Formats: sequence, structure tokens, C-alpha cells
Amino acid sequence: MIKLIRIFDRPLQKLDIPSIYHNFIQRLIANFLLIALCTTLVALKAQEPPYLSYRPYGGETISSILEKHDLPSHRKAIKTFYQINQLEFNAPIYTHKVYKLPILKYTYNGQSIRSTIGNSNWNLAVNIQTYNINLVEKGVKSGDYRKNEELWVPAHFLHEKHSPKFVLTSGESSLEIPLFGKEHSKFPIKSNKLNTDVFYLVAGHGGPDPGAMSKYSNWDICEDEYSYDVTLRLAKLLMQHGAQVEIIVQDPKDGIRSGQHLNCDQDEITVNGEPLPLNQLKRLQQRSEAINKLYINYKQNKTQFKEHTAVMIHVDSRNKSKRQDVYFYHLGDSENGKEKALGLYHTFKEKYKIHRKSGRYQGSVSARNLFMLRSTYPPAVFIELGNLKNPSDQKRILLESNRQALAQWIFEGLVRESL
Repeated sequence: MIKLIRIFDRPLQKLDIPSIYHNFIQRLIANFLLIALCTTLVALKAQEPPYLSYRPYGGETISSILEKHDLPSHRKAIKTFYQINQLEFNAPIYTHKVYKLPILKYTYNGQSIRSTIGNSNWNLAVNIQTYNINLVEKGVKSGDYRKNEELWVPAHFLHEKHSPKFVLTSGESSLEIPLFGKEHSKFPIKSNKLNTDVFYLVAGHGGPDPGAMSKYSNWDICEDEYSYDVTLRLAKLLMQHGAQVEIIVQDPKDGIRSGQHLNCDQDEITVNGEPLPLNQLKRLQQRSEAINKLYINYKQNKTQFKEHTAVMIHVDSRNKSKRQDVYFYHLGDSENGKEKALGLYHTFKEKYKIHRKSGRYQGSVSARNLFMLRSTYPPAVFIELGNLKNPSDQKRILLESNRQALAQWIFEGLVRESL
């Protein structure tokens, strides 16, 4: 063993051994490296997820199968189907056989889509999430990937540049934000008076945590759904006057909604396309980190933005008999946060004089050391819209006109010195 170590410690060309052994050792090392490389490639190949299997129903064609799974059905896509099934182009398909679809089946790791597929593109992750949600709603896919750990990824997704389906597109005098829903996605730009402002909007709770819950009639009221609707309405108002708005918690399916009954669901994600964790601290850290990363990016690369404000919108839960007007928190040592909170307070006080018969407003402004107030870099305000369990306060969020009024008043309070 000692002699062997000494041999390999010296260059082969300098070894004092017959050339036949010299050549033998060189071939041995070369073969060893080749075997190691092949083993590695095989291991990597084995880690690739399998294609989704599918048995056709009577009367189905390749095009109809692809369309059923929200896949492109043009000639190139059909050709891909034949290739992965090792069939000749235009060969018939049969109902008694199982075929591969150009959809990769990943085992979801319980953390994020990006870490599951090994791709850091968050736009891609958002589209994959939306794809899976849509197929569940159509009844094509059984179960949420976060519960059954089965994540479907169309193969062509991995070879395309992706943008989330709710990206901003703008014209000279209008905006289109698909995130707001079909009825609200297109709207005019009224001014550019806020074009140096950035707002980071956070609707409370979401995902596995609905927040405060109550009952109205025979259906559930979930805090996260109503705070999200008000948040989107506020975002739209800010954008109409040129502000840059970052919506930190997003729902690819629910836009601005009409009516009183907003269904409770768990499909909210972050602006980075990540699912929301159940653990409260991790969820808050996720939001804070998203805001801070965006803030740093604006500060370093987009110097035209001078004013930054983070806004967290919640609905409180107290004793059913306790009526609670809208109230505001700011961080104790943040003068900018306090100024924003006072602006909101005075705006609501003025509005109540006009719209409430008694004219009395019993909201408040106070300092709190809440995590989202102390951990975010931009000045922040925390808004509670009322008591979810109080019948009078419920009307404040259940009625669409009231949700719009809340968004309008918050908007006016945030920008009262700018417009």
C-alpha cells in the first residue's frame, strides 16, 4: 500500500517502471474516469421527473388531449407528442394504450416551486402555480400540489421566457393589470403626480392562514379575502396617478371582486411566486424580505423614485358587541411612518364628518412595535379596517361600495400632500 501511494505521488512519465506497466496504469485511470462520468450522467438522468401518463377516451384526438391539459395544440406540439412516445408522425392513438404527455411530474418538496424544479425564475414559478390551479378547477388534475405533492410542469414552460400572467402593460394613457380581474384590468391614467412614489402593499394573512373569521348569514367571512380586495382597489387608485405599486401578496385567480360573498381560498402567493408558509413568523419574514429586496433595488437602480411607503391592511377581530372604527399603527421612532398614519387618521376623520350622521369618528393612531413595522426598510403604516365580528363593521367590508370607499379614503390619506 505504501509503494502504491508513492507511485501515484509522482508523475507517471517519471516512474521507473517498464513502459508496459506505464501504459496499463494510464488506461486504467482513463477507464476509471470514463466509468465515473457515465455513472454521474446516469444518476442525473434518473433524477429527471417522468412524463405524465394518460390513457385516451373514445373520440379523443392528440389535439383535444393537449387542449384539455392547457397545452399548445399546434403542429410543433403534436410532433413533440409523437417524439416522446417514439411514434411515427401521424400514427393513430388507441384507447387501450397509455401515452406520455409533454408534462413533467415533479414531487413537490413542500417549500417552493422554484426549489422543487431547480429553477430560480419566479415568473416561471408563478405560471406553473397558475397552470396547476387552473387544471384542478377544470377537473383535469385531482388535488392541490401543496397537499398531494404532485406538481405538473409543461415541458415547454422550461424552454420559454416567462412573465407572470398579471404583469403590468402600459400605454400612453392607460394601464392593463390582469391581476385586477377582467372587469377592472384596463383603466385610464389620470395623472402622473405620483410618478416618484413607490408603494408596497400587503394584504394581511393569506394562503393557509385566513386570518380572523366570522359568519354572515350561512357563509364564512375570511379576513384575508376582504383585506386583499381593498388592497387591490387601493393599488388601482395609486396606479391611476402614476405611482409604482408592488403588491406583495397576490392571488392569480381572484381580482377585484363585486358582491358581498368573497369565497375563502388558500391560493395566495408572494410577489416572488412563492407559496405562503403556515408558520406566522416565516410568513411575515417572507413578506418583509420581499419588500426590502424591492426597496434596495429601487434605491440602487431607479433613482427617480423618491418616496417609499409600505402599507399593511388587516381586519381586526374583537368581541361581537364592540364596534371599531378604522385605526392605524406606526413604528414609534419612525417620523415618516407617523406622518403617514396621521394623514390617514385626519382623512378618515374628515370623511366621517361628511358620511356619518353623528359625524363622530372614534379611530386612533398609535405606535406599535409590530414585526412588519420594524422589519421593513421603507416607512410603514398598519391599518385595521374594523371588527370582523361586529354586524355594523361587517357591512363596512361586505358591501362592495364600502370597500371601494375604504380604498378611496386610504388613497387620499396616503397622498393628501401630493395631489
